[in-house]
Amino acid sequence: MITFTDYEFGCRSALRIAIRRGDIELAFSAFKAIWSNTEHRNWFKFRLPLIVIEEAFYLIGVYDSFLKRIDKLGAETSYKNFIGILTLCKKSKDVGALSKLCVSKHGSTEWKHRELVSSRRLWSMACVNGVDKVSCDILNHTGESNQYTMNALAVLYDCIKSGGNQWNRKTLLLGMFLIVLRGLDEQLVATEARRAWNRVPKKVKSIKFPWYAFTPCSHIAREATVSILKSRSITRDMLEKIWFYSESEYTDSNIILEKKLSSKKNNSFESVWWGYERRKHKAYDQRWKVLKPKMKKQVEKILGKIKPCKGKKLSGQSIR
Repeated sequence: MITFTDYEFGCRSALRIAIRRGDIELAFSAFKAIWSNTEHRNWFKFRLPLIVIEEAFYLIGVYDSFLKRIDKLGAETSYKNFIGILTLCKKSKDVGALSKLCVSKHGSTEWKHRELVSSRRLWSMACVNGVDKVSCDILNHTGESNQYTMNALAVLYDCIKSGGNQWNRKTLLLGMFLIVLRGLDEQLVATEARRAWNRVPKKVKSIKFPWYAFTPCSHIAREATVSILKSRSITRDMLEKIWFYSESEYTDSNIILEKKLSSKKNNSFESVWWGYERRKHKAYDQRWKVLKPKMKKQVEKILGKIKPCKGKKLSGQSIR
């Protein structure tokens, strides 16, 4: 039976999806739900560096500066302000894309590009020697990087050392590698962070989580897929893949600075590999066009039956 707790648990996926789409109302609504629950809050603090690395890895230095100002502004305000910036900044999706490409089959000319070849080698080294050792080697042999870059690398190294599943730790490792390879220009990063912050409205209304805020592995989504699986010749695994890649991972192309693959050095604001990795799943998009209206209807039907727990609401007033 689906409960309000299942709805509330959607705050985690809602935050990720809001950041990908540049949806500040959904981002702040999800953050509010996260911060009001100790379990979700602890998850958020542990997972945020990975979210930054996968969505806009060049902001890891800004994240570090917000952490250092927590005592002055308070934890809730500091984290919320940073979420505002992360949501409305230009996205740089290459770390997440490279993590998937590192374990994909290859054969085309793109796979000979230096960044991908080096990333795959690093991934293999982490499998053999361990993520801790490889990340330590990167931190200690970076060369003459500026203090801003070293601080950003140290944040990721500390996250890797704190544990978590191997995939996420290797993704953080790739973040360290891409920062070293492409560099971080503190002034340009600060300019983009200010631009994003200036776009955050003074008042942001709290909203209910929309149907697409729930990923295919959530209880609500799994309940909604029952009727679809009965009426269509599709496996649950395939349905969840199509849903995840075509809906949950959808990122508005207007907030991504895409660049075509070339021999020139990429900078930290550009997404080169994200589009290439997405094209691998283009066939999913066609199938999702047929499945999406049915899934939307089923999830919204379930959401309509959920009643808030005593003292809680599905929506609220201004939250900034």
